Amino acid sequence: MGTWVFEGFASVGLFLVLLPALIPALIAVLYRRYRYLPLVPTFWAVVAFLYACALVAFTTFPLPDTPQDFCTERSRFDYWLLEPGRSIGDISDRIAEVGLTSTLTSGVFLQVAFNVVFFVPLGFLVAYLLRRGIGWAVGLGFATSLLIESTQGTGLWFLYPCPYRVAEVDDLFTNTSGAVIGWGVGWLVSRVLPFREP
Repeated sequence: MGTWVFEGFASVGLFLVLLPALIPALIAVLYRRYRYLPLVPTFWAVVAFLYACALVAFTTFPLPDTPQDFCTERSRFDYWLLEPGRSIGDISDRIAEVGLTSTLTSGVFLQVAFNVVFFVPLGFLVAYLLRRGIGWAVGLGFATSLLIESTQGTGLWFLYPCPYRVAEVDDLFTNTSGAVIGWGVGWLVSRVLPFREP
């Protein structure tokens, strides 16, 4: 099973495990606000929760099967990539090496593209549901990305024997860019299909 497929299943599994704990809080918040349980806000709250579970699953799983062997083989300098623009340089090198078409299906490009796409829903939710400005999308996208990169670079905040994912400074920019794109999409959708509270 591919890593992304596993992470997708992990997202759904995490969602299903935590959903029973969410339901009472969700009912309480929505009932306090509306005095009944409206369908559309309930739907969007569940979608936002599923997205949060996906963020956790795709940025923390899978854990290496043999932690000690994995940590022994890695250098402590492999965990943080703090050179801005490195991912763009890697894509440029790949294009020069194999051409544009092959690059677009390579892991080097897909990793960067995925970092952008994965934060589009966050920006969309900020614009469409929260009805906040682009500054909110930038701030929330950057803060969420910084939390993720710090979690990866510290091995789940030192709960794991060593970092098992790489923390990249470029991810802060690609993730935040995705949130900005999502905000733009949410802003446009809100003009065509405005979200109206019941």
